Amino acid sequence: MKETTDHGKSMEDLLESAELTPQELSRLIDIPLDAITRAAFAGDLKARIVNHDIISISRDDALAWLKSRSGTRRPSRSWVASNHRHRAPPAYPR
Repeated sequence: MKETTDHGKSMEDLLESAELTPQELSRLIDIPLDAITRAAFAGDLKARIVNHDIISISRDDALAWLKSRSGTRRPSRSWVASNHRHRAPPAYPR
């Protein structure tokens, strides 16, 4: 059974889509929706915008944006949690 998105598309369908909504792109690449919308409105991520609404983002433009950000992505939440969970708190002078 395929896991579907809010719009009924499976992850496989999203991977094959030529056009994505910001919500679909967010889910597909696991980047917060607000990061995608900020990039689109800033012009860093090409998107079809009508009346201040992001209508769609082409797969090619999403890939180009991701390549331009390479090396700038923050560590995942799970990586941060696992690496900070086992560290002792800093020692403060008394």
